[in-house]
Amino acid sequence: MHCILFLMTWDERLDEYQDLEIYARVILNALSTAEAGLTKGQLLQLTMNGKESTEQHQVNMQLTKVLDMLEHDGYIIRKESNRKFRSPLLRKWWKYKFMD
Repeated sequence: MHCILFLMTWDERLDEYQDLEIYARVILNALSTAEAGLTKGQLLQLTMNGKESTEQHQVNMQLTKVLDMLEHDGYIIRKESNRKFRSPLLRKWWKYKFMD
């Protein structure tokens, strides 16, 4: 039970991302299903879903900011050219909670 409550704080923390929360959730959802991680280009494609190509520069700037925030807050790490969850336990929980 304590473990579940501890993991819930990772979800609740995203409220502080305000307008960028949706990007953070898209990224974390995608990374939860990609154990080896995803490149920034792959993540840009995901965050561009439903947007016009003219918005790519703005979306890329927001993506860069969110990736920095997620890395700084301990959600993800950069390994070579991929971003992935820092903790396998957190990745599995995120996938179970939000993707399955």
